[in-house]
This record gives sequence, C-alpha cells and structure tokens, in this order.
Amino acid sequence: MFDLFSQFEEEPKPTESSPDEGAPPTMESCPPEESTPADEVKPQPSAIPTALSPSEVSALIRSLLESTFPYPLLIEGEVSNLSRPSSGHVFFNLKDEGASLRCVIFRSGVPAAGARNLRDGIVCRCYGTLTTYPGQSCYQLLVSKVIPMGLGDAEAARRELYRKLAAEGLFAPERKRPLPTHPRIVGVVTSPTGAAVRDFLRIARRRDPSISIIIAPCRVQGEEAPAEIVEALRAVQGMVDAVMVGRGGGSAEDLSCFDDEAVVRAVAACTVPVVAAVGHEIDHPLVENAADVVAATPSMAAELMVPLAREREERLYDISTSLYNATRQALQDTIVGFMTLKKELNIQHLRLEVTMKEQAVENLRHRLRERAPDKILLPQFDAKMGEYLSRIQAMAPQAVLERGYSLVEGNDGNPRPRAASVADGEELSIVFADGKREVIDQGKKE
Repeated sequence: MFDLFSQFEEEPKPTESSPDEGAPPTMESCPPEESTPADEVKPQPSAIPTALSPSEVSALIRSLLESTFPYPLLIEGEVSNLSRPSSGHVFFNLKDEGASLRCVIFRSGVPAAGARNLRDGIVCRCYGTLTTYPGQSCYQLLVSKVIPMGLGDAEAARRELYRKLAAEGLFAPERKRPLPTHPRIVGVVTSPTGAAVRDFLRIARRRDPSISIIIAPCRVQGEEAPAEIVEALRAVQGMVDAVMVGRGGGSAEDLSCFDDEAVVRAVAACTVPVVAAVGHEIDHPLVENAADVVAATPSMAAELMVPLAREREERLYDISTSLYNATRQALQDTIVGFMTLKKELNIQHLRLEVTMKEQAVENLRHRLRERAPDKILLPQFDAKMGEYLSRIQAMAPQAVLERGYSLVEGNDGNPRPRAASVADGEELSIVFADGKREVIDQGKKE
C-alpha cells in the first residue's frame, strides 16, 4: 500500500555547538565515523522535503481510497439534507448515530437508481462506490441504486413529538398572535457570531435607525444548544415587544436543536409574539409550528418585525389628520345644533309672551268684575276687552303665519326683514305656519 509520508525523511538534528563557536571539532566532540566502502556510498537526504500541492494530495487520497475500495458497497442509513438542484443531480446524506456520509446520484443515473422515492427521514440501502470530490477534498458515495427500507428512527421520533404537541394545542391557529404595529424594542435569540445576527441587525437598522435591539446570545447547534435557547428566550421576553428565534442554514443535524421538545414548549409559552427564522425556506423544524410568525430567513424576520420609519410617520400623519377632521366635524355639528335650538327658543319665547299677556288681560277682567259699581257696564266692558284680546291674538306670530305670512331667518337665528339684510349665498330658514324650509340665497336682488 502506498504510504503518503514515505517520501519525507526525518531531517537530522543539529548537534550542540561548543562554547568556542567556529572552532574545529575535537576528537571528544565528534564520534568516530565508520568506514564505508566506496561502492556502498548512500546519497544524503535533502534538508528541505519536497512540497506537494493541494491538488496532488487530493489526487493521492483519491487514488488510495478508490484502490482500497475498488468494488461497490452496500450502505444503510437514514436520509437527511436531501437536495434536488436544477442541474438534475441528487445530493443527500446517509447518517446513523455516529456519522454522516455524503452521497450523490448524477442526473443520468437518477431514473435507474430509483431516486424519485427519496425523502428526508427514511432509511434506505444504497449501492455505490467510494470516491472523493477533489474540489472540496471530501469523500462521497456515488450511488447507483437506492432501496427504501422504511421510516428512520429520528424521523419517527420527530413525527411522534409533533403529534403529541399538536394534541396539546400548541400548534393551534387561534394561539397565533400578530406582531406589534409600532415596536420599540425587539429581541434576537441566536448565536452572537453567526451570519443570522448580522443580517438581522443590518436590515433592522436600515428600516428604522431608532429601533432598540436586545441580543440574547446562545448556541444554535450541538447538545447544549436546546437548554441555552430556552434560557435566552426566557431571559429576554420580559424586555421586548417581539422576539426572533433562529439561525442561518445548515444540515439537518445542525438544525435538530429546533426540533427539541423543550425549545418548542418555550416558544409556545413566550409572553410576546415569536418569529421563527431557522435555516432556509426548505427547512421546517417543529419550532415553526409553535411560533406566531414564520420567516424564511433572519433577514425576512427583520423586515416583518421592524416597520419602515417612513411608514410609521405616514401612519401617524393619517391618524392626526383623521382626528382633526373628526374634531372639526363634531364642532360644526355642535354649532348647527346650537343655532337650531336658538331658533326654536326664540319662537317659544314669543308664544310664552303672548300667553302671559292673555293671562294678564283675563286677570284684569276678573278684578274689574269684582270692583265695578255698575253691573250694567260689564257687558260693554267685556265686549271691549274681547275686541282688544282679538287684536292681541291677531298680532301673535303664529296667527300672522296662519294668515299666509312667513318669517325669514338667517343662519345666525336672527330675522331678515329686508332683502338688503341678506348676504349673497347665505343659508336662510323660512318659517311657515306648519314648519320651515332651508334655502340658499341666489344673490339676485331687485
């Protein structure tokens, strides 16, 4: 078998120099050399080993791997990270509890391999040969045949957890809360060094420079990630109006912490609206089912959570304009009602004055009847008083209106006895015996 490191001889170690540097070596400092026949003289190794390029190393590794496994292998594992790009090739991983193997089926071999039935979470057996991809110096399995074996343990456990949490109502649509229209502070639960937090901050600051952002740092992959995500979410929820939980893209194994039961329950129990932004658009961890809003990426989460400052200013302007118009209309309605009431009070006042005069005349008649010495004069007095009373009643506003006259009033409630007292285009009220009409002066005076 070829040994990659057999080319490199160990470089001889230099001997310690004597105190008198540069002095010729003595017999004590140099061991005696063994004599060597002239025909057995060996070439001395070079002090600097020969350097190999990355391409040469990659080619050596590929040759070594393909010569070690020259025959097809049958490998069984659970499918994850399945990808079908526009090139027509199929990429996926076969994984178990301890490792993950990259697999590829080229476009020409997809129909024969039976790759149409491949999907994440199933267990399958794959025939193929091991080789390397020189561009990335990674090894992979070139698959020629796929034999599905059923659902994998990890996917089966994930589906069982989904059914359990759904039965408890954690994914019910009626639990979803809308995002605040005008948030003052938003939170971000993610890795403080990842691309996700940088993307979120960049978009949020661009949309509204005045927004306050609290970052709750935590791991977003690995065994310790679920506990840290739960702790960060609980710590930040009391300080913000809404919070994003997420990370950038990664393998199914990297995103598995967002399928953890504790994380899903913490998102469902959060006291403020939660936006889940995990991985790419094709990734759907369980935490998305419990979140109030789902964003395809952290950048999209920032766009959903942080309104544009310009939109906020326009909305405030619309609200203030609507409030001004409503107040102005209410004031105008109040003025119109007051003027109408004033007109009605003026008419009522006239009617009350006439009634009081009639009562005064009746009282006077009664007193005269009691004190008149000559009873013979009473009929004449009664007749005269009746005549006076008839005249008074004939002068009452209602009686005048009953005879066909009308009363013209301006919009200020005062009478308009002459044409000159009416302004052009003025709104007038014409009072008849049985009601009134509202008219507008046309401005023509004769």
